[in-house]
Amino acid sequence: MPHVGNLDELKVSFVTYLKENKPEALNCIVENKFKEEGYEILWTPPYCPDLQPIELYWAAGKNWAAINYKEEQKMSETIRLLREGWYGTGNTYPEGDIRHKGEIDCSKLWNKSLGFATTKFVPICQGVSGTIGELQVDENYVAEPHDLPIDTLVLDFANSSTDDNETGVDEGGGEI
Repeated sequence: MPHVGNLDELKVSFVTYLKENKPEALNCIVENKFKEEGYEILWTPPYCPDLQPIELYWAAGKNWAAINYKEEQKMSETIRLLREGWYGTGNTYPEGDIRHKGEIDCSKLWNKSLGFATTKFVPICQGVSGTIGELQVDENYVAEPHDLPIDTLVLDFANSSTDDNETGVDEGGGEI
């Protein structure tokens, strides 16, 4: 019986085929431009929303909409709740009241992602140290070549233990 490859095997085979037969298909104009300018690209792992501030922003809206969900609610109400989750309710309630919802501070989300990258991501990246924005490159480090596509190299940060809430949104749907 012939062997049928699983998804990971097919991904590797497809990328290998492209490298050997159509290498230009793997070129990225933006990536090439950065390399020409002397920049090194540090890819973040997929499925790691803590490194992407936009994911924390979406979470704030979705959490607020979920907390305020009512059965049989219309889509227009859900959209209104998403907007409230991002931009605030515009109402004044005492601090700590579940109805109190201010606008999301995107700079806090950005700083949370930078902090996560510095404390969790940079330490596992071989050949670099420091903080995002001030990385030091180990001149003696030589990367081992690999033939795996980037999306097969998934790191799971979801199981990392921390003392603080990594989602950027408090359990009450409020901003960080």
